[in-house]
Amino acid sequence: MTGIKPRLLHVVGCHHHCQAISGIIESHKDKDKNSPFHYVGIAILKPEPENQFDPNAVAVLVEGQRVGYIRKEYAPEVKSAIGESYRLACELLWDRQPNNVGLYNCLLFDS
Repeated sequence: MTGIKPRLLHVVGCHHHCQAISGIIESHKDKDKNSPFHYVGIAILKPEPENQFDPNAVAVLVEGQRVGYIRKEYAPEVKSAIGESYRLACELLWDRQPNNVGLYNCLLFDS
């Protein structure tokens, strides 16, 4: 993604998608029940021009599930740089608190 700096790849709203994140992580979980869960894989950045809150919204999808969005102030630049979609390495993190509480995060890495 030429011209896009890593700070522009910050994912927001992960706490709204905690079930998707915990489900993905659970389906790939390690055997160590005492460590934070994480998943390393591929994320797809996909513009959502039909988004009712922001026509420049760029969703972050992992295994076909939305896990967050690119920060609103950077979405127009990212949207114009990626076209219809863009693949990135990602890491999902969850601190394993029960009942969908706790910390959820998605980190994106442009290779």
